[in-house]
Amino acid sequence: KKIKITFFVTGRWADKNSDILKLIYKHGHEIGNHAYSHKMHSRISENENYLEIKNTEEAIMRVLGIKPKYFAPPSGDYSIDTLKIAKNLGYETILWSVGTIDWREDSTSAVIIERVMKKPHNGAILLMHPKAATVEALPYLIDKIQEQNIKIGTVSDLIQ
Repeated sequence: KKIKITFFVTGRWADKNSDILKLIYKHGHEIGNHAYSHKMHSRISENENYLEIKNTEEAIMRVLGIKPKYFAPPSGDYSIDTLKIAKNLGYETILWSVGTIDWREDSTSAVIIERVMKKPHNGAILLMHPKAATVEALPYLIDKIQEQNIKIGTVSDLIQ
């Protein structure tokens, strides 16, 4: 559909999927930091928060040679320490406004479409995961959102 979006990747995923990460970036998509191992940041120490974010930054830099601008805490879970550490490392913390809940077993493409289309989209950040039902729903969602004259883009596009 020739759109560019932001992929928030974990450091663990970046380490295991460097070729895919390079391909995503080569196609013009933005890469964000999603912590190393998808821990609940409100439940880990200040040092663990730092390591989760920093180790992901280093994993992405090893593969792509770039430092992401944005940090999205796993499950939207964070503490004041998480926010301070992310900021001190030069990140803007990002959450989403429309969740597809596509990670659940009962999330068919029809359910995902319904969850997304009942929400306002202008200025929204949609949370999606690489699931088969999401892949199936995505072309329809892109078409319907674009029919509303809403541009789909990266987090940087939204913030600028």
